[in-house]
Amino acid sequence: MGKTENLNQNELARLVARVAKLERQAPIGFSSITKGRLRVAGEGLWVEGIASTTGRQTISGRLDGTGTFDWSGPMWMRGAVVGNGSFTFNGPCQFNGNTAGQGTLTWYGAASFDGDTKITRSLEVSGDARVTKSLDVTGATRLRARTTLENDLVIQAPGKISLGTMTLERLGGGGTINFSPSGSISASLGQITLVPPDLSAGLEIGSGRVRVAGALAVTGAKQFVMDHPTDRMSELYHAATESPVSGVEYWGESGLDETGSTVVQLPTYFKDLTKPYGRAVLVTARGFIADWGDIEGNTFTVTGKPGGRFSWLVKAERLGADFAPVQQKGGAS
Repeated sequence: MGKTENLNQNELARLVARVAKLERQAPIGFSSITKGRLRVAGEGLWVEGIASTTGRQTISGRLDGTGTFDWSGPMWMRGAVVGNGSFTFNGPCQFNGNTAGQGTLTWYGAASFDGDTKITRSLEVSGDARVTKSLDVTGATRLRARTTLENDLVIQAPGKISLGTMTLERLGGGGTINFSPSGSISASLGQITLVPPDLSAGLEIGSGRVRVAGALAVTGAKQFVMDHPTDRMSELYHAATESPVSGVEYWGESGLDETGSTVVQLPTYFKDLTKPYGRAVLVTARGFIADWGDIEGNTFTVTGKPGGRFSWLVKAERLGADFAPVQQKGGAS
């Protein structure tokens, strides 16, 4: 192109129009920017093929493409990110705005989400993942490295966390692990370890429940804390009684009929739950001497003063729950 110093205003205007026309006709795939940076404003950048850039790019409009978006270096997203296809990032990514993806998002490096993130298919992160607000994934989620949640983890029913061995460390700032309203943690083949930040302070699990399908081993006293029924400023501390067997017990009170006899009904599952030997029946009569027979099926009979009242207690050993009361440290019997 010749020099433009001697062109008048009309010639310069015609030259600018000609260059603009050539730019509209030439696809970006045949264009080259060797120095500086690419700045796209207005309606944005549309790429149908492969666009390769090695410098810094600033896009003020919309970046829209139908091919594969493959990024191998650091990426900082400070606004909202919306994707309808698949995203693959080979380097660390940081999203400071809200992220919404209707496809699959895959990170082979670290990922940081500072805004609300919603993925309608699957999410896979091979590096460290950091989520400071909400993360909503409809499909499968795979996190291969350390994951940091700076807020509560909420599992909505019928959702659950299921894996072989899992360690949940309570957040140092007082966060909780919340299962609402009936979510669950399942570790059928391994173990679950809950580690509080301060071992001397113990671990607190909110208002939910912990369900153990197998045996529960507790090192130390089995203590329970409950609200005081009349003093709102106090708590009650109770502990479970201990036994060398897996025992069950039932109790109640009743009265004798006009013949001086009555049948005490135990739960209908009693005979199938307990061993048939080693059972104990204790009866305390009010002002008279009572007698009673052995448990037959799910009942036993008490006799004594007609119309007399009494209290009763039944203890038995649970069937199929045997354990060695003395074991070497490490679990060997």
